[in-house]
Order: sequence, then C-alpha cells, then structure tokens
Amino acid sequence: MVNLPRALSKLRRTDPLVLLPTLLLMLIGVMLVRAASTDAALPFHHSQIKWLVISLVVSVPCILIPYTRILSWAATIYCLGLILLLLVPLVGPTVNGARRWLTFGGISVQPSEFMKLVTVLFLARMLRFGRPLRSLRAQAKPLLVIILPMLLTLVQPDLGTSMLFVPVALAVLLVSGVSLRSLGLLCLVGAVCVGLAYGFVLKPYQKERIRNTFAHSKLTRTQAVGGGYQLNQSLMTIGNGGLLGHGHMEGPRTQSGRLPYRHNDFIFAVLGEEHGFAGASFVLLLVLFLTASVFRVARRSRDPAGRLLCVGVGTLFCVQSLIHAGVTLGLVPTTGMPFPFLSHGGSSLLTYAVGLALVLNVSVHRPTVPIRLRQREEQALLLS
Repeated sequence: MVNLPRALSKLRRTDPLVLLPTLLLMLIGVMLVRAASTDAALPFHHSQIKWLVISLVVSVPCILIPYTRILSWAATIYCLGLILLLLVPLVGPTVNGARRWLTFGGISVQPSEFMKLVTVLFLARMLRFGRPLRSLRAQAKPLLVIILPMLLTLVQPDLGTSMLFVPVALAVLLVSGVSLRSLGLLCLVGAVCVGLAYGFVLKPYQKERIRNTFAHSKLTRTQAVGGGYQLNQSLMTIGNGGLLGHGHMEGPRTQSGRLPYRHNDFIFAVLGEEHGFAGASFVLLLVLFLTASVFRVARRSRDPAGRLLCVGVGTLFCVQSLIHAGVTLGLVPTTGMPFPFLSHGGSSLLTYAVGLALVLNVSVHRPTVPIRLRQREEQALLLS
C-alpha cells in the first residue's frame, strides 16, 4: 500500500532546476505540435496530449521507487528490449521503406527509442562500482552492451538513432574511469567503422542525404526538389521566421503544409518560422540549462550508479536535441530524429519523461543497498 504522505514528501524534494524546464518543454511541444497539425484530419496534438498524460503518470513511480531497486531490474529490462528489437524486422509494419515500430492493440511503439534509455540504465548498473576500466576484458562487456542494440537499430534501418548510442557510450565510459588512451582508441575504431558503414552499409538514399547536406548551396534545381527537398524546405521555413517570427499558428509555410514532416522530424523549423530566432534561441538555451541541471545532479550524487545514470540521460537528451536542430539548419545530414518533448511521438516523449524522472529519482534518494550485499556484489563482479 502506498504511503501517500511519504510519497508527497519525496515529490516535493525533486530538483526544481530539472523538473520545471522539463514541464516547460512539454508545454512548448504541445503548442508546436498543435501549430503543425494544419490538417484537420490529422490532429497530432490530441495524440501528443494523450502521451503527455501517460508520460507524467508513468514518471511518478519512476521518481518514487528508489533508483537502486530499478537498477536491479536493468539486466532483465535490457534483455526484453533486445527481444523487441529482434521482433521489429520480423513482424513490424513497413513505413516509408523502414521497419522501426511494433504495434500492440492498435498502439505503435518504437523499441529503439526505449532502448537508448535502457542501455544507459544497464551501463549504470554494470559500471556502478566505479572501477577503472583498464583491461581489454573489462572494456569488452560494456562495449557489447552498446553494440548489440546499436546494430539492431541500424538494420531497421535507422542510422540516426543508432548513432546516438556512440556519444552516450563515450560519456558514460569516460565518467566510469576508462583511460583517455583507451577512449581515443575507441574513437579511432569508431571512425573506421563509420567509413566502412558509409561504403558498404548505407543505402543510396542515405548517402545522397549526406552529400546534399554538405553541398546544399551547389544543388541543381532538380536536386533541390528531389533528394534535397526536405532540407531545402526546412531552410526556407526557418529563414522566413526572421527575428521574432510570424506568431503562433501564423507561419505561412507551416500552415500551408509545404514543410514535410513538420510535426516530428522538422518541428524545430516550425519553431523558427512562427517564433523566430528569439524563440528558437530560447528553446536551445532551455535545453542547455536542463542538461547542465542534470549534470549538476550527477556531480552531487555520491553514488557512482546515480552519477552514471544522470550523465547518460543528460548526454542523450542534449545530443539528440542538438542533432535535430542541426538537421533543420543543414548542419547535420537529414535523418528522422525527433526533438525530445517538442516533436510528436509517444515513444520519444515517454522515453525522455522516464529518463528525466530517473534523474529526479537520483536527486531525491540516497543509496539504500546494504553494505554486505554491496560487498557480495563486488566479489561476484571480480569472479565474473
């Protein structure tokens, strides 16, 4: 039975520097998705509000249950996530030439979105004793945890989401104690893998998107309405906003429907047109402030597991936000990546709501693992 006074006391102790920016981004997201729902037959904001309510409800137990207990379930959750990723190419519906979703009772979910957070959770449990990862064997286990979901996401194909595992891995491994030499070696191996992936793994349309991004100013008229169409429309939409924008639901290109995927993959362009440079800058500063607040919780945590969890969530949130903005501005190759909390999408909204709820969990709770149990776990880790 839930102890209501105790639960309310825990909720009152949540870090306001994490909670308030998160709620503000959620509200901005509903506003932008409403502006992007120009087609009355596709009221995306209704779905966004529904998922927002679900995310808030699910977040409450993610704050109240001590994160040390949640970490004890990390291995099981990780295995279930891998199973879902394996099912995607087998039974998932094909949308725009890719299989990234699973449907349960008429509700579509994207397992790769959840898997990013689950991987952070599992890494925090695996590296929770703060031992330096000096040996190759010690580094192999966390790398395997990262590579498996990354490869399963890449074959969907979903290049953008699969690449998000890389900065998260580097941040978590760095904080966990891996040497800079080993980290540099991993970066070198990663660079080689990226080159091989471009030559042998990427599909022709993905290579075309990369070329169009870095040679946008030299595109012919045919290319601008072909492979470079999405980027071209995004740049014109953002440029149309000027300093202060046209006002909420007053953006000409957004409201006319000329901007493709305006409710999810290019929601930042909607923000730029309707609220201008000032609105876009405010949101980016809010993202950076929230990221700094998450890292502040990590720095104050005395528990290595809580610290790693916060660093992983903060890195994931910040990098995905900046990549989405970079895509709409032509700084990053076009990829279908939502802006956390702003873009339409239940899986993304729920993932980041739970992730930041776990950060709030770290700010509220203290480690509760008994010393003897911790010693036994350390001995088991040494023997494994």
